[in-house]
Amino acid sequence: MRNANAQIWIRAIRISVLLGGIFFSCTHEKKNDSNLSTAMVLGSLPSASRDQVVVRYADLAYESYNKSYQDAIALQTAVNTLKTTPNAANLSAAKNAWIVARASYLVTEAFRFSGGPIDQANLSSIGWQGCGAGTNYVGDTTYDCQTLLNSWPLDEIAIDNYVQNGNDSTSFAAILAKNGSLTLASSGNTDSTTIVLTGWHAIEYLLWGQDKSGSPQAYNQVAGLADSTCFTASPTTCNSNGQGGTNGGTGTNRAAFMKTVTDALVGHLKLVRDSWGTSSAPGAYRQTFTADSNTSLSKVFRGLGKFIAGEWGGDRLQGIYSHDQEHEHSCFSDTTKADFYYDAQGVLNLWTGSYTLVKNSPTSTGPGLSALLGSLNQGVAQSQITQARDAFCINNGEQSADPNFASSCQSGSIVGRYDQIIMDGFNGFPGSQSADYPTLQNVQVLVGDRLKKSIVAAASSLGITITDFSNN
Repeated sequence: MRNANAQIWIRAIRISVLLGGIFFSCTHEKKNDSNLSTAMVLGSLPSASRDQVVVRYADLAYESYNKSYQDAIALQTAVNTLKTTPNAANLSAAKNAWIVARASYLVTEAFRFSGGPIDQANLSSIGWQGCGAGTNYVGDTTYDCQTLLNSWPLDEIAIDNYVQNGNDSTSFAAILAKNGSLTLASSGNTDSTTIVLTGWHAIEYLLWGQDKSGSPQAYNQVAGLADSTCFTASPTTCNSNGQGGTNGGTGTNRAAFMKTVTDALVGHLKLVRDSWGTSSAPGAYRQTFTADSNTSLSKVFRGLGKFIAGEWGGDRLQGIYSHDQEHEHSCFSDTTKADFYYDAQGVLNLWTGSYTLVKNSPTSTGPGLSALLGSLNQGVAQSQITQARDAFCINNGEQSADPNFASSCQSGSIVGRYDQIIMDGFNGFPGSQSADYPTLQNVQVLVGDRLKKSIVAAASSLGITITDFSNN
């Protein structure tokens, strides 16, 4: 691989020398033309080798998952405190910790679909068996980590049914054994993939409850209205709104379930982080990944194609056309705009090589994927990614803990609540089409079509073909 990179640089140097000889043989009057030609040659050269970019990608993977892991530990602490002392202040603190931890996790989603440990249940060459309920939350090749961390949509009533029916809420193995079981499903649900008892959205539901505020019911004017009594022994039940009432099981079981699932989330993030490791203490997957930069870059670009067109610009935005709240990714907390914002930031991090969570405040830098293209060949991908990110203003009052919360929004950005935008005036819901709706449609075209084409063109210039844009 290094020999291949060396040959590229040698050819570039030979071209520069040859052109330099031609330029110096020209008359003085053509000096400006020669300077321009030299600049064009240099501008078409990559600023980093494939090996360097692959190493930086691995560094970004570790940094991204490590930040997510550290923030998840803070969430774990807040959940433990809420379990021990269930009151309004501790519930609010746990919600804020979830919002912060969720942001840093979303940035990691750009690593999906690239054959890495996040969405592989079995990489036998390195002994990787995915995530599960084994020692240190190691899997048995049944589940990839993405499935247990971030599955969506979920039938939230399945969680209530698990808790209220006397199942073991302190054993993650017991909880995982019921994952996907239709015996827990809400009435009429026949889709086992929605029986999700683990991960971010299970915790989100427990903290917020169903998003059923407003009139008519489910016309969602605010986030879910869970109260802390759901985690106390009295009252003994909690309704589907996450408030003291009926249908939900004892508060102590509910709190124990939330702690168990949160502990597993932390353990699963640690597994993924450690599989990457650092340059000085490389994980098993990092060693394989950096050993063959050509193969790894092909996986990275193809993974980005799937994520950009199939997931971020595809499945996640289908609510634009379905007008269905079930297609709102983080519906309980009403933080879906943050999902789109940080997905864009994660892709931008890979493109530029800088790790950034708080806008315009990178914590590390290095050669990103764009460094392979040369300054004249990078196209408009970076501006498209930035535009897609900045289309979303994180301004809902209840998510003020978000690292990029804004009290005022950039002109032209989406300021309303995602569920309101996709539902207003549709399917019998009151109101007229939101002013944000055309902007949201434009974002879908920007990401799902234009950015997709930019990434395909960039990959093609490197000899990489992308043909699969599904999100599976």
